[in-house]
Amino acid sequence: MPDLPAMTDKNLKVIIEEASGASLLENVYRHAAKALNDAEKELVTRKATASAAQSQLDFIRSQLVNATVQLSSCETNKGVREADIRASVTPLLPVIKKLKEDVDAIDKAAIEAKIADCDSKIGLVAEEQKGLTALDKTARRCQGLSWHVSERGRDALQCAHPRECGAGRYRSSGRLPLHVLRPSFDR
Repeated sequence: MPDLPAMTDKNLKVIIEEASGASLLENVYRHAAKALNDAEKELVTRKATASAAQSQLDFIRSQLVNATVQLSSCETNKGVREADIRASVTPLLPVIKKLKEDVDAIDKAAIEAKIADCDSKIGLVAEEQKGLTALDKTARRCQGLSWHVSERGRDALQCAHPRECGAGRYRSSGRLPLHVLRPSFDR
């Protein structure tokens, strides 16, 4: 047994509290307070979850009501819409049948033959174009030569001193030099 007269007040207090169960009650109270706090936090969390679930449930219920109203409206208007569509399509059916008959009546082979004929004509035009291009080149070359010959001839005829122009060599024969003569197609 402990020496009670030698003990300090603090030690005596601890012994009395242990004997009376106060420390045990204090520990139980702390555990109970902690459990209460945890339970309150859990309650707040579950209330928030329940509130969110209730909001979603209310939203889904309102959507269900709207969908039911729209479905009944659709069922009510279905016959009217079908009648409107039939009324608008019925006049078009003979036109569509006529167009189908016209398309079926088209002779694809004749069209392809006409296309081939057009292609061959285009080929002939291309050949003619090549020939015209060659003739055009020849005509330009002839015009260039004509101009060149006529310029030299004019220069020779206008020359005041025949010796400077080289015309003196041909005076005895009475003929003009070839570079002085103009071609017959320029006259």
